[in-house]
Order: sequence, then structure tokens, then C-alpha cells
Amino acid sequence: EKDKLLDTMAKEHPEIKDKLNKVEEKTKEIKEETDKNIKELETTRDTKTDGLNGEIQTLKTELAQAEQKEKTDKVIGDNSTTDGKLSEKLNSVLKGVLEGKADLIQKVAEENGVEPALLASIICNETGYGTSSAIKNKNNPGGLMDPSTGCSTLQEFSSLEDGLNAMASNLKKNYIDQGLTTPETIGPKYCPVGAANDPTGLNSNWIPGVKKLYNEFLG
Repeated sequence: EKDKLLDTMAKEHPEIKDKLNKVEEKTKEIKEETDKNIKELETTRDTKTDGLNGEIQTLKTELAQAEQKEKTDKVIGDNSTTDGKLSEKLNSVLKGVLEGKADLIQKVAEENGVEPALLASIICNETGYGTSSAIKNKNNPGGLMDPSTGCSTLQEFSSLEDGLNAMASNLKKNYIDQGLTTPETIGPKYCPVGAANDPTGLNSNWIPGVKKLYNEFLG
């Protein structure tokens, strides 16, 4: 009835029809403008929300790293009184390339935020106390693989200190900062049992070997 009435009025009064058309066009323009503004506001909201979420995640990461650093520093601090004993014990077992290098190992460990006894334990286990071909020929004390070869060969370093720093840095970034701070938690990632490059299963000796050395160095 309403539409019929409007049609009748439009036929009898063309000026009314013209006004109605203008009102409809204006209504359409207002709706399009409103929809556009809503879309812009939603985009702005989403952008700001994404930015805030990114900032929150960054702060969470920084907090986790700070907490882990505090834990690591505490461990190093708690064991600092054994530094002299550690150096003495290390030098008594180090051989080959590492002979007499206990102080260097401790220095590299502390500079990289790694507990000296932990780093020393892994080095001794990986290199046979400094006699492995990897450390003698490639200055590689940690069995680090070369990414440029698809990790099919060992990395080679220009000096022993460079190799020690690379190992300590890797241990800090990829293990300690991830909450892996003991031989038991580091082992499954560092030297996984059943790995493709361990056909004889020697990796199963890694955790008990490193743990034994670690306890001896701190004892």
C-alpha cells in the first residue's frame, strides 16, 4: 500500500518523485561513506592490535631471556668458588690441542654466559679431552656441523679460540636461553639418540659421559 501510494504521488507530483530520488541517492552515498569509514576504522584497529600483540610478544621474549640470564648468572656465580679447582682439574686431564687451555675455556665460557664446568664437560666429551681429529684439524671442539654443506660435514674455524667461542655461543643461544641447562636436557637436542649421523648408536653415551665429567669438575 505504501509503495502504491508513493507511485501514485510520484505520477501526480513529479517534483515529489525527483525529491525522493535525491533522498535515495543521498541515503546511498551516506551508507557507502559510513561503510568506508567503518572499514577504515576496523583496519586501523586491526593494525594497532597486531602492533600491540607484537610488542607484548617481544616483551615476553625479553622477560624470558632476562629470567634465563639471571638463572645462568646465578649458576655461574654459585660455582665461581670452584674456578680455581676447575682450572686445576681441567689442566690435569686436557691433552693434545687443549693441553694447558683450562683458563681459555673458562674465559670463553664466562664471556658467553655459559657455566664453565658445563662447557668444559661437553668439550672434553666431544674431543676426547683435546685429541679428536675435529679439534686438531678444524679447531672444532663441539662437533658443530657446517650449514653450508647441509650439515653433512664439520665446521672449520681459523683458530681454537674462534671454535671455542662458536661452540659457547651456540650453547648459550640454542640451549641455555631455551631453558636447556643440564646434560640431561641438552643431550636429546645436542646429540640425539638415533640420529642419521650416528649409525652405531654412540650418542646414547653422551648424557652419562657429560654428566659424569660435569659432576667431577664441580666435585
